[in-house]
Amino acid sequence: MFRNKRMVLAGILSICVFFAFAQSGYCVTKPDTENVRQISGEIVWIDLQQGTLKLRQGEHRGWDKVTEYRINAHDTFVTDPASKEFLTLNDLRVGQDVTLELPAVRDWKIVSKIIAQPLPVFVVVTGDVVAMDTRTGTMTLQVVGNNGASYFVFEPDDIFYMKSTGKEPVHLEVKPGDRVRVEYLSDSGKQRARYITLMPASGAGSTTTTTTTTVTNK
Repeated sequence: MFRNKRMVLAGILSICVFFAFAQSGYCVTKPDTENVRQISGEIVWIDLQQGTLKLRQGEHRGWDKVTEYRINAHDTFVTDPASKEFLTLNDLRVGQDVTLELPAVRDWKIVSKIIAQPLPVFVVVTGDVVAMDTRTGTMTLQVVGNNGASYFVFEPDDIFYMKSTGKEPVHLEVKPGDRVRVEYLSDSGKQRARYITLMPASGAGSTTTTTTTTVTNK
């Protein structure tokens, strides 16, 4: 009988000790914030095949301030700021604001987590270029399925030119007659383009334009 009482008392004592430690924080797993560093900026290049992401930090606008990081579809976790939605690397776009989380190891550039700010919902149309002025940021497009021409405006220094074969921003010589896909937002009665993607010519296997490492048509 006394042995059973000792066992019960020992059990009660163990529970009390556990809760005492839990209250003091010793038994609670806390987020490991000390060993994680965060870097915020704008995506200026993303190559899913090569597993690279280039980020422009803060207010810097020169390419000398862009840093390249490694990403991996299996190891890089992507989410939104509120952690309400689980995303993938395929959901990321150039021009998107993100926060990267990396281990707090000097010169370590393999990203473990990306917190992506939501992008606006763009309207997407495809058509043939009638006229385009990259200095003033105006474009006339004959949209597929429409009888009349559509007019777009864009910021020459902020527009992203894309190839249809990937998400990487490139420098494109878009000319009248080219077929493009335009992603735009309606703003104060104007159609403001953000992304212009050059589509392959009919019967062509790939585009023949010259590409560089710039993201805008400066």
